[in-house]
Amino acid sequence: MELIPLHAQTRKTWNEFCAASPDAWFWHTTDWLDWNLAYRPELKARSLSFLCREGSKILAAAPLILTEHEDGPRKWKAFTLSGNHLPGPALPPGISPAERDGIMEFVFGGIDDLAEELGVSHSKFRIDALRPNVVEPRYAPYNSLLKYQMIDCTEGTQLIDLRLSRSELRDGLRRNHLRSIEKGKELFSIKLHSGKDLTDAKFEEYVAMHGRAAGRVTRPRSTFDMFRSWIQSGRGLVAEALTKEGVTAGFELYILYKNSAYGLSACNEPEYEHLPIRHQIEWEAMNWMRKQGVHFYEIGPQHFGILPYDFPTPKNIGISHFKYGFGGETVPYYLAERFYSAEHWAVEQKRRNERFAEMYPFKPVSRGDQGRALLARLSGSEASAEPAGKPGESASIPPALLELAAKILSENPEAVAPSAAGDVRALHFLVGKALRLAGDGHPPLLVRRAIEQRLAQKP
Repeated sequence: MELIPLHAQTRKTWNEFCAASPDAWFWHTTDWLDWNLAYRPELKARSLSFLCREGSKILAAAPLILTEHEDGPRKWKAFTLSGNHLPGPALPPGISPAERDGIMEFVFGGIDDLAEELGVSHSKFRIDALRPNVVEPRYAPYNSLLKYQMIDCTEGTQLIDLRLSRSELRDGLRRNHLRSIEKGKELFSIKLHSGKDLTDAKFEEYVAMHGRAAGRVTRPRSTFDMFRSWIQSGRGLVAEALTKEGVTAGFELYILYKNSAYGLSACNEPEYEHLPIRHQIEWEAMNWMRKQGVHFYEIGPQHFGILPYDFPTPKNIGISHFKYGFGGETVPYYLAERFYSAEHWAVEQKRRNERFAEMYPFKPVSRGDQGRALLARLSGSEASAEPAGKPGESASIPPALLELAAKILSENPEAVAPSAAGDVRALHFLVGKALRLAGDGHPPLLVRRAIEQRLAQKP
C-alpha cells in the first residue's frame, strides 16, 4: 500500500471514490475541503489529504488539513477542519472487517508519521452521522476511531427520518413548534430555490442579509460563492421566508448528498427575528426534501449540558432544544482526538478542568421531594417526614437572594429568553450559576424560586 496526495490530477478519482464509499458523505468531498481551506484564513490551512492505493485499487480517502493555532503566547499545529473534527478516512464498499482494520492501521500510521515530521500537537477526527453505513448500518455502529490511540469525545446530533409520511412527521413535532408553524403560515410564505431556480440576484440577497444579521462579514467571499455553485448545480436548496407584503424575512441553505441533507447556513432579517421564521422554513423544507426522495435530514447537534471536553453556552443549549422540537432521534456523533504532545495535552486538560469546575452543577438543582419521601419510607418514619410540598416552597425569599438572582440574569442574558420560554436546561444553567455564588446557606429550591421570580419580572 502507498499514500498518494490529493491534487488537481486526483480530484476526480477522489470524488468518484467518495460517491461510492459507504463511509463518505459530502464532508469528504473536495468541495467541502476547499471550503474549509478558505473559511478561516487566520488558521493558515494547508491540505495534506491523501488517497491510499494498492496497485491500481483505491483503498481509502483520508481528509487531512494542517492548521496553525494561537492562544496568547502559545502556538501549536493541529490536524483539524477549520478547528473542528476532520471526517475520518473513507474506505470502499464490500471489504471485510479484517481488511478494514489493516487499511485503517496503515492510514493512521501515515497520519502519525506526518504529525511527527511536522511537529503537530493535536488532531481531531469524527464519524459523521450521515454516512450511509451509520444511518443504515448492517451492525450497530461504534466509535472505531478509538482503535488508533484516540480519546473519545462523542456528542449527539438530531436525525430526522424523512421517509415518514407528512402526518407522521407532524406527529413528531413539539406542541409549541406546531403552534409556531401554524402562526408562521399566517405571517409568511416559503419559497424554495434549487438548481437553476436560484438566481444570482436572489443569492446576493442572502449574502447581504447574512451580513446584517451577524453585524459584520463573517467569512471570505469565496465561501459564499461555493455555496451558490453547489446549490445552482442541484446539490442544495435555499428556503426563503416572505412576508405577506413580499418582503424577504429570512433564508436557510441546505446541502443535499446521497439522499441526505444538512443545513449549511441560516439568517433572519433583524427586525423579524422575534417571529417564527425558522419554524416555518424548516417544516416546508423538510416536506420538500421528503418529496424529492431525501431519506435523512440531520438538523444539528444536541447539547444537553457541559461535558469534560465540551462547554456549550446557554445559547447553544437553547438552539439544541429548538432543533429537538422538530422530532426525529438523537443519535451519537462519534468524535475523537489524539494528542501528540504531552505538554499540549497538559495545558489543554488544565484549561478544560478549570472550565468544567466553574460550570458544572456539582450541587444539583432540586426537582422535588421524591428522594426525601423515599428515605422516609425506607426508614419507617414517613409520619415524621417534612409535610407535603417541596423544601423551601413556603419559605420567603430573602432580598439578598433576589438581588443575586437579578445579578445572574444580567450577567447571562443569552439564557434569559430560553428560560422564560420554558427551556429547562437554560433555567438549570442560571440556577447552577446562582447556587455557586449563594453558597450552602440557601436551599436549591429557594434559589430556583428567586431566579423564576426575577424571570417573571423581566419585560
